[in-house]
Amino acid sequence: MNARLLIDYSADDQFGLSVDDALTRSSSDAASVTLRLYTYQSCVLVGRFQHVHDEVNLDRCAELGVPVNRRPTGGGSIIMGPDQLGIALVIPPDSELAGQKSTSLMKSCAKGIVRALRAFDLDAKFRGKNDMVVSGRKIAGLGLYQAQGGGILFHASLLLDLDINFMLTVLKTAFENTSDRGLSAVSQRIATLRSEVGVDLSVSDLMKAVKLGYEKEFSMHLLRGHLSPQEQSLANQLNASQYCSKQWIYQSGSRIRDQVGHYKLRTDGGTLDVRAIVAKRTLKSVFLNGNFIASDNAISDLENSLRWHITDADALNRTIERSHLKNRQFWDRISATEITDAVLGAIGQTEIDSVEFAPNSCFARSGAIQ
Repeated sequence: MNARLLIDYSADDQFGLSVDDALTRSSSDAASVTLRLYTYQSCVLVGRFQHVHDEVNLDRCAELGVPVNRRPTGGGSIIMGPDQLGIALVIPPDSELAGQKSTSLMKSCAKGIVRALRAFDLDAKFRGKNDMVVSGRKIAGLGLYQAQGGGILFHASLLLDLDINFMLTVLKTAFENTSDRGLSAVSQRIATLRSEVGVDLSVSDLMKAVKLGYEKEFSMHLLRGHLSPQEQSLANQLNASQYCSKQWIYQSGSRIRDQVGHYKLRTDGGTLDVRAIVAKRTLKSVFLNGNFIASDNAISDLENSLRWHITDADALNRTIERSHLKNRQFWDRISATEITDAVLGAIGQTEIDSVEFAPNSCFARSGAIQ
């Protein structure tokens, strides 16, 4: 089977993300998968369901001239640059892979990376919901995105090398200071190809290994290609309308001007970060964020079903269970009960705590993909 290979060096954050999104949305027109391998100019990328202000040191990014953007895929905040290999595998909607549940699909899509690392005598394993580890240390982060009416995007950031000092400067982590102790603590948790292999590998060497890994794992022949005129046009549109948009990047800053309750709940599938907008006994809107993995369709369906809903716990639970059942294959180890608990927790915060307010009066999901 022939498949398409795209290679880019030093992509900027806006257009790099736009290309991945455009490939995914238009993948129903593609005859086979597309593998895109690329590096970025230095930037910070947050996951689809995260809050930028909670994840990124925006003042330091501004001082250093480091752009910040939001991926269409879930997962955590990352830095990207010349020593971090971006991997995008785009799967058409009629592919056999597309019918898998999120966890299984993630592992299936990542097998090419596992095969590539094996070529360097590294035994990669999966840990948690979206980490790949070598010798117990993280070497790659993984994410998924399902486009409405399109295909599936698998994202990975594979560490050829990493400037941990820089990472601690621009990201808000458990180790925010750049002391020797903080650097040591992070170094013990992160692996890179260069540190594990012990030789000065180039990004081109790594690209060749990943290409061969996917060819062997999926029994396909990757042919170097380029964007079609339609894909290029869509990428240009998404670049202008979404990935250059502050509304997309800083979504949590454009919420409804109303009473907002905020609640976080840790689950086996990740942290649910819920904001509920409440007026008396009416739940006007709910916004789900966090570092969990789920499809945009599942999130949108749940949020839409809870607009202008009564705050009665039993009624909320029934509505959430219906939405969860309809999209159960796209919720990765997060139960309907846990979502209900998180939503009720957020509603409860509007009654007992000082509340926050968000500007504007829009009750649609800000920045949602249509």
